[in-house]
Amino acid sequence: MAVSQPIASDKLDSPAHAKLHRVIAVDTAADDESLYVDAAGNTIVKNNIKDVSGENQFTPRNVVKNQLNIMLMGFKLAALESLAKYNLVNGMVDEYVDETGIDADASVNELYNSTDDYYYPDTGTNMTLQSTGTEATGSTPDDVRIALFEEDVDAITLNTDLKAWVSRDEGTTWTQLTLVDEGYYETSQRVLTGIGDISGQPVVSTFNMKYKLTTHNNKDLKIHGAAMNWSA
Repeated sequence: MAVSQPIASDKLDSPAHAKLHRVIAVDTAADDESLYVDAAGNTIVKNNIKDVSGENQFTPRNVVKNQLNIMLMGFKLAALESLAKYNLVNGMVDEYVDETGIDADASVNELYNSTDDYYYPDTGTNMTLQSTGTEATGSTPDDVRIALFEEDVDAITLNTDLKAWVSRDEGTTWTQLTLVDEGYYETSQRVLTGIGDISGQPVVSTFNMKYKLTTHNNKDLKIHGAAMNWSA
């Protein structure tokens, strides 16, 4: 059965249609939780869709939260399926099932535990752990988010003993991200996240995204995996 294009006076608001399925043409006074088409022909979300806490789902904070949740789910999938580094749309996940996602030549003092799949610094040293590149296609990557899956051995002060960096030009230019503790995803293993603006990094012909983790003060820890995504 064909469905005709709605017009301004022809709202699809019958009881058979849920609010989220309504399309209202050229009607900026659309109900909340609706889509409408503005006078220029753009499809707009009437962005008053709430989450369980009553907060608008389309606020920047909630969008970032959803992106981080996608990375966490990607990591869980990698762990369950024993997947090596794999790409998402505008992102990547590496659960360290093997060493293919780490640039060994650019990394320093890193040791790999192949039994339990994690990286850690050599005894009494500071580690640099740098990923291989992941090409960013489409729009220029200006905003980036990272999630780390970390386990303390020594007491770790974030952004002092452990720092995270991101590059969009294959490791020539780095921007430090401020790490935040999001809580434990397994006993003794926590999720650390960072969000940053990398628009000031050089514009290059091919954007190869990399992350780098550095440890300081000779602190010992275990990095069980990392995920990253980006947007314009």
